[in-house]
Amino acid sequence: SGFTAAGAMLPAVGFAMLLNMLFDKKVFAFYFLGFVLVIYLKLPSLAVAIIAVVIAISQYLNSQKLAGAMSQQKTETVQSSENENTAEEEDFFS
Repeated sequence: SGFTAAGAMLPAVGFAMLLNMLFDKKVFAFYFLGFVLVIYLKLPSLAVAIIAVVIAISQYLNSQKLAGAMSQQKTETVQSSENENTAEEEDFFS
């Protein structure tokens, strides 16, 4: 009966160990999403891993796109401020 009780507790202990290692506010939601997909929707682990790869790639591409847009906006802001400074200098010396 002791082994039966220990066997019943093993999934909870494994879940707690994973939570302890992976507890990060950025990935916490994805951890529970994977748990729900495997336990409640009865998806195989390979399917969840493929879904996770797709989500990771899309997150990476979106972050790269955002970083590119931010650098483009910063460049435009610097160029516009340089143009304004040049226009003010021309007005001053005219």
